[in-house]
Amino acid sequence: MIRNPEYPDSFLRQMEVVGSSDISQGASEQYWVEHKANMTWGTQEALSNVWNPQDVAIFGAGKCNDIRLLEVMQRGSVQNIDLYDLDADGLEIAIGYVQSRINSIMPEAINFVNFNPIVADVTFMMKSMLRKFNSIRADFTSDFAPVGAEREKKLIDAILNAIFGALDNRQIPEKQYDVIVSDCILSQILAAFEIQIEKLRCDLLKKAESSDALWEDVEASVHGVITQDHFNLLSQMTKPNGAVFVASDNTLLYRGKVSKAHFELLQSMQKKGELPSEERIRDFGGDYVVEELMVPRFKYMDGDITRMAEKHMPDFEVVDSKKWEWNRDPHELQNDGCVFGAEEVQGVVLKRK
Repeated sequence: MIRNPEYPDSFLRQMEVVGSSDISQGASEQYWVEHKANMTWGTQEALSNVWNPQDVAIFGAGKCNDIRLLEVMQRGSVQNIDLYDLDADGLEIAIGYVQSRINSIMPEAINFVNFNPIVADVTFMMKSMLRKFNSIRADFTSDFAPVGAEREKKLIDAILNAIFGALDNRQIPEKQYDVIVSDCILSQILAAFEIQIEKLRCDLLKKAESSDALWEDVEASVHGVITQDHFNLLSQMTKPNGAVFVASDNTLLYRGKVSKAHFELLQSMQKKGELPSEERIRDFGGDYVVEELMVPRFKYMDGDITRMAEKHMPDFEVVDSKKWEWNRDPHELQNDGCVFGAEEVQGVVLKRK
């Protein structure tokens, strides 16, 4: 079993809410056909723009139920595929599925490609940030905590200093890849930061001390920093003649039970007019339930992934780009009485100039 003891269970549960899917490998073939085809297209297109690609990384791999790994490994030159994700169980499912498929259809190939599960977040600083946020919580609940009108400003300064400090002191892997796939992970990273910041704000400030406009500026600043950092990491970990495929969903689908932090975040967005006015967020005595609700992922930035990549990766040129729908299980949608059936996803392939 792959284990992941270094992250708090509460944080992992939050990441599961914002990012993972309960759809199995088999079911994904039926309900994610277009998404899986386009994610595989982007990966193959990136590989086609690199001479003799050997080392591949997939950031946000999870269960790998949206990329046909068997097609990737069939490219004769590929030797190593590193799968990065916080979801240790998902990575184990992915490796087991691929190995079983190889055994059943081409057992002679099992020694040709190494699949390496790497249990880590792809900011390479999330653990450090969580520790710093816990220190903030301790400081602001101690007998020496700041009080008065400056309390909110000091909390904001502490949060920003924690994020910049975690970025400055992290250890980025020295390994470089011929091709890196960013598999709808950027939106999950941004959501994780947003949830953590909103939770600190709600837990440590009284409503009278909190300014919505000020915190919107903070979140917008953090979104910009983390987005730029993600593209910088992709560039840094790509070989001189390598290529990158970046895909991201533009909306976040909420349905069913959510955490208190998610509930409060959605409530705040609803009050600011960022969500539909009809009541879709309810508190049933501590059980927080959301009906079908689509939330924009990049509310503080240009939502076009291609333009974002061009801006933050000037050493790369765009090869191709696509937009598509991420299909959902129609039976599940029908049972829940949902009106939305898909999310929009954007993908862009880039190669180093």
